[in-house]
Amino acid sequence: MDLGNWRDFFYADYVKKAMPGLNSRNQYRDCIVYLKKLSTYPEGLNMARKIAQEWRETYRNRRAMRDELSKAGF
Repeated sequence: MDLGNWRDFFYADYVKKAMPGLNSRNQYRDCIVYLKKLSTYPEGLNMARKIAQEWRETYRNRRAMRDELSKAGF
């Protein structure tokens, strides 16, 4: 596995594990920063968009999270 793929999976794994425990706009914003970093790497944009969509479906009642995703371009 090359370094780029490892980095992509590291960021993806981190944000996926972090989101369930978050409950404030600031925490969402901090987590989404890593999603934005993921989107800058090759193949990372597709992965980041997929994660954002999964969050929208899983956490439908988190308006602040959805708002922060939109502000970040997801």
